[in-house]
Amino acid sequence: MQPYDGTTDPKEHVTQCRERIEIIPILVHLKEACLCKGFGSTFTGSALKWLLKVPPYFITSFSHLVNIFNNQFSCSRTFEKITSDLYRVVQDPNERLRDFVNRFGREALSIPSIDIVTAVDAFNMGLKKDSSFYEDLLMTSCKRLDKVRCRALRFIGLEEDKESQKRSNPSSQYENPNKKVESLAPRSYKSNPYSKSDHHRVNALEDEGEEYELPKITDYYFPMDVSGLIHAMQDLVDKARWPKKDNKSTSWKDKSKWCAYHEDFGHMT
Repeated sequence: MQPYDGTTDPKEHVTQCRERIEIIPILVHLKEACLCKGFGSTFTGSALKWLLKVPPYFITSFSHLVNIFNNQFSCSRTFEKITSDLYRVVQDPNERLRDFVNRFGREALSIPSIDIVTAVDAFNMGLKKDSSFYEDLLMTSCKRLDKVRCRALRFIGLEEDKESQKRSNPSSQYENPNKKVESLAPRSYKSNPYSKSDHHRVNALEDEGEEYELPKITDYYFPMDVSGLIHAMQDLVDKARWPKKDNKSTSWKDKSKWCAYHEDFGHMT
């Protein structure tokens, strides 16, 4: 028999000591003293310290010793589980149904006198409220745990089948919400005015004979006007990509319009 250190259930230790000591043949007038002595010899740690502090001649009988012993170490007593304790068994958000059913079953087996109706209600309350099994139990209730477990097996198989499908199709766009999907609608030139796609779209519209209005320079939200922009580019000298000057005759061009960027007549900057 293991010694008692004050951390386990005192009643269980008293029962074990009584059974061990009473099988020993003891004279009647020495029985109480032997029971007290034998019981005290099983103490260790905090229990032994408590026994040594008991005043001499304070204990009158073995039952008296047991009573003060139980009162002293009542905080170490393990309380018997009841059916209402099952309400604390709740399915975690990421917990599989199979794991929850097994965990609930282990807790239910640890209750000596279980109330089936309360246990079934606790099982329903512990399920995730957004699960299909919870909705099925609400529509068709069960009054026995074995029937609830049998119905759970169908949903466990369905849940595991969905998980296997997800593992076999990891590249599905429905399983990757962060995946960017290209929009079929044409993007505005203002969001990316120099994109290649817009350039091709302009050429395609011109080939089809449709008019395509080029954006105004004010649509690009530059922080300066045209003259200020040209002046800033002139300071870049060879760092800017300047257009090659056209060597063709300029006699047909409008001399009233001058482009400071192309350094040529024919249109405004």
